[in-house]
Amino acid sequence: MPEEVEAWRLALARVEGKLDAIIASNAALTVSVNDLDRRVRDVETSMATVRQQLSEIERHEPPRANWVGVISAAVAALTLGFILAERLFQ
Repeated sequence: MPEEVEAWRLALARVEGKLDAIIASNAALTVSVNDLDRRVRDVETSMATVRQQLSEIERHEPPRANWVGVISAAVAALTLGFILAERLFQ
């Protein structure tokens, strides 16, 4: 009977050792997951800030000029200027 009791004590000690190892592993995993969660939240916050800045930049972008229209208007203005200068200084 004492051998049987020792066998049970040994089995119980092994189970306790395994439980302690699992608990320690779980604690390390929890710390790692919390650190990863914090880092992911930081990245998400940074990305949201960048997206907001990008949308503000896009909203404040000046309208693009139609170069054909701009050049046509410049040529028309120069032509009108030459015609007026010719009539004034003749």
